Amino acid sequence: VRVNVMGLSTQSTTNNRLLFSGYSQGGGRAQLARMYTEKVHLEKWPTITFGGVGAACFPRDLRGPGRTNLLNDVDPTKFYEDVIDYEHYLDPWGASLGQDIGTTCKYGKIGLLQSRAYKYCSAIWGYPAAVLVAETEIGKTIILEGKVQDNFRLCRHFAHGLTSIVRNLMSDDELNEDGTTSGGCTNYEGWPLGDTRCPVTDDSVFYWILAVAISVP
Repeated sequence: VRVNVMGLSTQSTTNNRLLFSGYSQGGGRAQLARMYTEKVHLEKWPTITFGGVGAACFPRDLRGPGRTNLLNDVDPTKFYEDVIDYEHYLDPWGASLGQDIGTTCKYGKIGLLQSRAYKYCSAIWGYPAAVLVAETEIGKTIILEGKVQDNFRLCRHFAHGLTSIVRNLMSDDELNEDGTTSGGCTNYEGWPLGDTRCPVTDDSVFYWILAVAISVP
């Protein structure tokens, strides 16, 4: 990124411009790149992400020295006005795994209760995310019951899958000409370091160990 950004500097006499974009985890990385270029190079580039894992929390030193501490290069405590993320109301990744650093626009409100996203996502409500991910990945039912794993996969497909995102945002009823959406848009208010809305513990490792331990004969 650094080489490209320095070559496309906002002070350049050329007309070159840079746009950061990404989907899912790539959305979180795009938000990281946006924060980095402003803090380190004093350059502000527009960023558009889709179902992005928001970057307001994970760059912080959340779990001890040497882990996820990117604060020398980024500032996740403030609002970035030229960053926008589009996410489905029920997206188990984009809407759940991290606060965006800019504007978040929701879609999927129209016909929500009759949608396939609602059918499958509502079937997994109440289950810990670490359990859903662990058991889906190892392909064994240990704690979950019935078709929960299948419902989780289908929920991700209809609420987070890239083809579903594109299909929804192609609708004039969902996406407005000014870039806003049927579900409305909200701005990140800026969370200071130490804010309790950013998690400081992680139980996913426990569930992974539990799942492996139970599945081994």
